[in-house]
Amino acid sequence: MRSRSLALVGLTALALVASACSSSATPAPAKLKIGVVTDVGQLEDKSFNQSSNEGAKAAATALGGTHDVIVTQNVSDYKQNIQSFIDKKFDVIVTVGFLIGTDTAIAAKANPNVKFIGVDQGVCVDEKGAPDATFACKGDAAKLLPNYQGIQFAEEQAGYLAGIIAASISKTGVIASVRGTDVRSEEHTSELQSRL
Repeated sequence: MRSRSLALVGLTALALVASACSSSATPAPAKLKIGVVTDVGQLEDKSFNQSSNEGAKAAATALGGTHDVIVTQNVSDYKQNIQSFIDKKFDVIVTVGFLIGTDTAIAAKANPNVKFIGVDQGVCVDEKGAPDATFACKGDAAKLLPNYQGIQFAEEQAGYLAGIIAASISKTGVIASVRGTDVRSEEHTSELQSRL
């Protein structure tokens, strides 16, 4: 179900990009070229990589365009994988995963005529439109990087419900979570303990 939803999100986002491309003063290319740069892992991961690629492929088919994918082997390959599609004059580049966000923002700033879609990426920039590693997000990404659209999911909503269920069935009163990044802090831990 989640895979189909993500593919639908990808298709919808790409359709909006294609629509924006065709409504601009510059004529749209005869065939829209859509490229996907996956996160590290395999293409058939039954998650972000696979569903993002399926969405891009479906959008390319629906729009009469072409599609290609680069499966990233190492985090250090993100930049060159994105650049590969830029060099081949792709119109839309979909990048997958939180960690590729910085390289996507840099590429979007350097290539304003290419549309970028970042799956599981919030676009956070400083006042000059550069990626903001502090996550202060003082720049207006919509104005500074209008060619870069991030897609985020309300994962905290499902996590919240799972936490309620876990707390209600726990026999020890202790619950835990597995996360993609380490968000532990003394303040965060105390808040969680006070709620239990």
